[in-house]
Amino acid sequence: MPPSAVPSHPLTALVTGASSGIGRATVHDLAARGARLVLLARGRAALEETAAEARAKGAAEVLVCP
Repeated sequence: MPPSAVPSHPLTALVTGASSGIGRATVHDLAARGARLVLLARGRAALEETAAEARAKGAAEVLVCP
């Protein structure tokens, strides 16, 4: 996002398939922008791993929904 387009409050996003592939890459991108994330996927273990990565990359908040 260009600096002038950065919102004054955190972006909130719901990501399905968040534990692998494009979903996981999307989580990483949004986390780096400081977004609040709701993560959905079938497997809890991989989803929790993705959530930990998102927190480490700067996500404002992460909610996991397996």
